[in-house]
Amino acid sequence: MPITCDDHEEKNVSVEKLIREDSLTNEEIVLLAYIMETGDRNLGFRWMANETLEKIRKWEEVNNLTNYLSSLYSSAVESLCESGIIEEAEHTGYGNVRLYKMPRNFYMELVKLSGELKGEIRKRVEIYKHIEPSTSF
Repeated sequence: MPITCDDHEEKNVSVEKLIREDSLTNEEIVLLAYIMETGDRNLGFRWMANETLEKIRKWEEVNNLTNYLSSLYSSAVESLCESGIIEEAEHTGYGNVRLYKMPRNFYMELVKLSGELKGEIRKRVEIYKHIEPSTSF
């Protein structure tokens, strides 16, 4: 049975709390970084994922990142849905989710995080930077 965003407990869901409690996976954190840096709160899924994945690949390239997020995109989206940070926004005629969206209140919380927590997010993203070959001998 597919996971729905309604499967999470709706008690005190907070981006800050989830980060402070280290409750999010690396791919979830990197997806939050993408959302925070680009402002793109719409996350296509299934056949609509292609457009979002193209944007993520460009973001990875600009930031000199490996394809970590783009390769784990679906699981990151499903996990953020389970945690209650994003919600189902559009469905196919068969009832499958084709678009998830981060509600404005969670987005505002994300962009207003303290410098400390934004630094923690940045540290997790930095793990996936391409390593430049050394030119020294």
